Amino acid sequence: MSLDVTNHGDAGSCDGDAGSDNLLTGGISFFVSSGLCPGSGTLILATYNYVVHRIGGVPAYGTIFLTSGPATLASKIVPLATPLGACGRWKINVQITGLDLSAFVSTPIGLGLDDGDNDSLVCSNVNANIGEGIVKPHHGVHHARR
Repeated sequence: MSLDVTNHGDAGSCDGDAGSDNLLTGGISFFVSSGLCPGSGTLILATYNYVVHRIGGVPAYGTIFLTSGPATLASKIVPLATPLGACGRWKINVQITGLDLSAFVSTPIGLGLDDGDNDSLVCSNVNANIGEGIVKPHHGVHHARR
């Protein structure tokens, strides 16, 4: 999933570079919910802090790579130009694999993220493939040589 996210803070106020309204330095929560956004049966994957990579002493981008059992989360965040009146704007790429979604029995499901203040920045309804996963198709007939 690739997102362009703008955070307008809490009631229009920002808490600075080190605060939770700055997704690069303040952390982010990823969630999955059954039904349409915001949905019920929400599964919060936890709040993670990006590893901040600096270029010339300035935060240039952040990365997360975590595994927990069969689940893997990989994400990269890059700050973009902040619009007037906003706390920040970022390009976020997220890949989550191996989640146990057995409680999710129908689509669409909600995929989203929150900042450290749980401002529900993004929630997208996604028609997910629920079931056995991707099955590799059979590619023709194979003949045995004798």
